[in-house]
Amino acid sequence: MHARARHLLAVCILLCLWPRALRAGGPYVAELVDYAEVRAVVPATTAETFTRVVGASADQQFAARALVEGARVELRRVINRHLRTVRDDPTLEQMKESEAQVVRDALGVEKRLLDDLYSILTDDQRPRFAAFERAHRRSLLAYTTVQSLPVDVWQFLWANDVDPAQDVSLAALLENFDRESDGALVRKWRAMRAYFEDVKLLSDGSEKSRARSRKIQNEFLAANANLERTHASVVERLVAALPPRLGDALVTEVIERSLGDSYGSLASPEKYPVVREVLALDLTPDQRRKALAIIDEARTEALDQARTGVVEQARFVLLDDERRTDGRTSPLNLYLEQASALRVRVSGEMLSLLTPAQRLDYEASDVIEPSSSSVVKDE
Repeated sequence: MHARARHLLAVCILLCLWPRALRAGGPYVAELVDYAEVRAVVPATTAETFTRVVGASADQQFAARALVEGARVELRRVINRHLRTVRDDPTLEQMKESEAQVVRDALGVEKRLLDDLYSILTDDQRPRFAAFERAHRRSLLAYTTVQSLPVDVWQFLWANDVDPAQDVSLAALLENFDRESDGALVRKWRAMRAYFEDVKLLSDGSEKSRARSRKIQNEFLAANANLERTHASVVERLVAALPPRLGDALVTEVIERSLGDSYGSLASPEKYPVVREVLALDLTPDQRRKALAIIDEARTEALDQARTGVVEQARFVLLDDERRTDGRTSPLNLYLEQASALRVRVSGEMLSLLTPAQRLDYEASDVIEPSSSSVVKDE
């Protein structure tokens, strides 16, 4: 019964969530998540985000942590009440009512928390609360597919001790992207909800039914494309607005997140597997000096490749559909080809520094990131 109840709840909550007017003009997380993410309505990092955005005092931080923990405990109660309600062979009507109650209760927990957090602010801090609400809603980004900018921009800036408020143009750029991103996320989830509702209704074969399905499917595709393009639209402007050091850090992180384990190190020569394997050997001071020089030279080229690749991929996403499907190669594929060639070249240069005896030691050393398609079994 548990499996059936959880499956139906996941489907029904996604179908039943409807928009409502909100103080901040956008969706709260609880409106958009399905059952699998009910616990994430109040992320564990909420108190930290609140402190960072509003500049909370020590007393406010203590109060915020207590409020957030209380809300997270209450969400566990919300879920547990439902699980116990549907545990003993309930009717379909009882299950649907319990599912709806989960949504109502989760919304209530979230709203009470936000109201309570707002109440502990000073008059000077309250204008910043809208920015906190948007940061709170941005936790939805974790549930979307990888976009042209698969990095939480605000988390990136905070992690690098950048205060956008100190740069008027950067602050305006992020504020605009903030609102556009919220709108694009809402549109995507509403389109997804309508799509699943249409699937649930099934087609009766009439032209009216088919036309309705085509309209819903077209909006579903358009909403996904809109979200992707919303993210792509900020890439080039953001990279240009940041100091070179931060711009390089941003494109490096985008590459790492976009390409994953096998190719994520392409923008960072010091992370190439062969480079790390060679540096782990007992090199002479002269060999190590030459190795570091190779890495430094390659780093400039790798960052130039990454910056160009990230910006060009964003431009590619912004092209209209006809121009994106005319047979041209994706800039990301071109980047992979060029960056992989650089990695091969640098790896060869590193190996050329070794003596015959060191090369034997190298070949006997542990392999970093071996290919998953060529694993040798020991048994």
